[in-house]
Amino acid sequence: MIGAMSRHRLSPLLDPASVALYGATEREGAPGHLLLQHLQAAGFRGRIGAINPKRREVLGVRCVADAAGLDFVPDVALAAVPAAALPAVVDDCAGRGTRFVVIHTAVQDIPGSAGGDAMAGLVARARRRGVRLVGPSCTALMRPQSGFDASLAPVGAKAGRVALLSQSGALVASLLDWAMPSGIGFSSVLSLGRALDLDFGELLDWYQFDHQTDSVLMYIEGVHDARRFMSSVRALSRVKPVVIMKAGRVDEAGTCGAGASHSDALTGYDRVFEAAIARAGAVRANTTMQLLAAARLLALKKRPAGPRLAIVSNGGGPGMIAADAVVHDQLELARLAPATVEAIDALRPAPGAQPHPVNLLADASPARIEAALKAVLGDPGVDAALMLFVPQAATGSAEAAGAIVASATGVAKPLAAVMAGGASAAAGQRALDAAGIPQFLTPENAVDALALLQRFAVNQQKLRQAPVAIDEGFVPDIAAAEAIRRSALAEGRTLLDEVESKALLGHFGMAAPPSIVASDPQGAAEAAKRLGFPVVLKVLSPDIVHKSDVGGVRINVQSAAAAHAAAEDILESVARLRPEARVSGVVVQPMVRTRHQREVYLGMATDPMFGAVIAFGAGGVAVEQIDDVAIGLPPLNALLARALVNRTRFAKLLRAYRNVPGVDFPQLEQTLVRFSGLVCACPWIASLDINPLVVDEDRVTALDARIRVKSPAEMGAVRWRGAYGHLAIHPYPRELEETVTLKDGQSVLLRPIRPEDADLERAFVAALSPQTLYRRFMMPVKELSDAMIERFTQIDYDRELALVALENPGGGTPGAPGSRLCGVARIIPTWEDGAAEFAIVVGDWTQHSGLGRELMLRMFDACRTRGYDVIEGIVLAENVSMLRFCERLGFTIKVNPDDPAERIARRTLS
Repeated sequence: MIGAMSRHRLSPLLDPASVALYGATEREGAPGHLLLQHLQAAGFRGRIGAINPKRREVLGVRCVADAAGLDFVPDVALAAVPAAALPAVVDDCAGRGTRFVVIHTAVQDIPGSAGGDAMAGLVARARRRGVRLVGPSCTALMRPQSGFDASLAPVGAKAGRVALLSQSGALVASLLDWAMPSGIGFSSVLSLGRALDLDFGELLDWYQFDHQTDSVLMYIEGVHDARRFMSSVRALSRVKPVVIMKAGRVDEAGTCGAGASHSDALTGYDRVFEAAIARAGAVRANTTMQLLAAARLLALKKRPAGPRLAIVSNGGGPGMIAADAVVHDQLELARLAPATVEAIDALRPAPGAQPHPVNLLADASPARIEAALKAVLGDPGVDAALMLFVPQAATGSAEAAGAIVASATGVAKPLAAVMAGGASAAAGQRALDAAGIPQFLTPENAVDALALLQRFAVNQQKLRQAPVAIDEGFVPDIAAAEAIRRSALAEGRTLLDEVESKALLGHFGMAAPPSIVASDPQGAAEAAKRLGFPVVLKVLSPDIVHKSDVGGVRINVQSAAAAHAAAEDILESVARLRPEARVSGVVVQPMVRTRHQREVYLGMATDPMFGAVIAFGAGGVAVEQIDDVAIGLPPLNALLARALVNRTRFAKLLRAYRNVPGVDFPQLEQTLVRFSGLVCACPWIASLDINPLVVDEDRVTALDARIRVKSPAEMGAVRWRGAYGHLAIHPYPRELEETVTLKDGQSVLLRPIRPEDADLERAFVAALSPQTLYRRFMMPVKELSDAMIERFTQIDYDRELALVALENPGGGTPGAPGSRLCGVARIIPTWEDGAAEFAIVVGDWTQHSGLGRELMLRMFDACRTRGYDVIEGIVLAENVSMLRFCERLGFTIKVNPDDPAERIARRTLS
């Protein structure tokens, strides 16, 4: 029923058919001269207009005074003019109908409206006139396939399948310089400059549907809108690999003041960014060379099934260097099967050598290289292979390259190579480049790149997860948690005391030992007797974050007298070290100590860009000094929780070793999932520390907790976007699950689509009639490709939604085993701001049951929730029943100007 809604709104910018250059000049070296020179030299096939009222002609191109003097409307305008002239350029473009202006001018201060920020004034002016800006300080906008080169870089770009998007113009210039001799080509190149207006979040949408782009490389220095950035990266990386390099690894982690929570100190911005990239299904490159290496490897479209790497070389040294790099990059040296070892031994003149890394010796012939590589690539215990070749007298690099290429033919596993050397290796390097085999200068570079490929595969698994906000089967007491918050705020406090904090954890199903608050030493002694010995005493004060720092903790107290004395000591120490602190008394709780317990840390902080983040790692008093934490973004499910735990060094101590049993991992994972539920359900929590969280083979218990809630002013300053505006990733919206009864009396379950619905979607499409399929996809369709199924079932719930209808033909509960899809409706963003495109199809056997109406009404609600004002779709003119259905729902129907056989159904949402 639905097709592409015409040209992408960013196509005139990123794939222009015409261009106007403001500031065209004959002055050599000036931006207005270089831009026109490069456009002509690259052979741009579109129309070029030069604008300069002081010139009649520049480089053979007629000059006009303004855009009105052009006999065409430029898709994009290039501004190489003084800063003071930029407002006039914006106005001139708006008047002519050009919607994009690329500012090449390097500016610090752009004249604007009085009393306001100058740069913001220019952006506001452009927005009012319907113009979008790139830059200022943009140094490159390139579309090599069409010969469009609006860059200030000294070298051009070869046409290829990789898009490059960067906030640094200097990095673009250097990458282009490196890429050209390496044979790496680009589909699109854009230097964002200062990105005052158009930013990553909007621009990435275009690359998702650009047929010339297979993968995207990005260089980032900062993100303006984290939620939109995450949404765009997640959407793009579902269909195309995204590799991101970010500058600024050194941040303020660990430099917080004494009053800061552990979570604030441990969750620096770069750590959070790393976690965000992983969760978005992208991968991070650490160096510019790794960024280029990623382009080579990802172009293969071969993904490793795991971390096991086989190394083959024609010399011992390179193989050992690569093996060391494998350990450093957290890959695994593959354990070759006995049959593989036997086959390789048969190839070597001296059997019995070290089985791995495989050393084929200096006299390795092309036949030996090919046979050995085929053996390791065919080994089920190998996920990827690396061939290291050093030119020898016995075999030249070109012959070796031929053997490498032959061994990779028809193999699904990734294979990379190193052709070491200079002139003697050049022929082999060229042969590998021509065959599409990624080749590197050193063993370390190659292993580093293969490790990046493995991280990409792992991150793609994270992307496919669709966790709910609250753990299924558990109902937290959110109202009770809210009451604790309101009580603290009513007293003018934002820091919950330990008792309140543990009570809040309990409302979300996390266990903590019982506690009694005593106001004086005598009360502490009586509380200790009631609880039983040994006990722990801790100071209770809204002003003291780290109790141990002021002598505020006593453990293993064995008697009432000792409890009395411990309470006195605590109160005296606190009065001496923190005389200004308000002290309510001491907390008495049982001493939890088991033979095999481990202390871990679990916390939450609010990142200024990415919102709520979760930290897990080694716990105890020295948590910040040990600094062994992993960062994750909520929501979490069991798989994501397990991955978070395993990213820490401390995870090894949680497993069984020697005579120490492993901890209860399922219970630990459940605790992390419930903690994530608390974070999702309570946007008013600013930070939360559980330290220590004690785990052993039987239980998981929070011994101490600290929670800071947001003040009313902090809550008011947050730009809320739905129930989960404090999260960078929208949870699976379980609240949309609903059972409805259709006109024929049948009950169906309506719920958001999940990644695991791929088989149901495939079976649903297979059951549709040819006519229904044609009307849905507007082309003959027999079955959906795996890529299409993946795109349909793995969605970003923040800006799009797909609802499926499930029926149970056997008469059971819809959604239970045996259910099948009987309808699907979805909305996705269009290229028009504030508009969503809809698609809907119901099974032939369910038509006229009212299911279509039920689905569409919920699509209207979903559009409103996501901030869309308009919903539209394309319907074939021959699909009369669908057009009538749309009219009954309030749509207006118009002929599609791009195709008279189609109609555009459009409705404004009130």
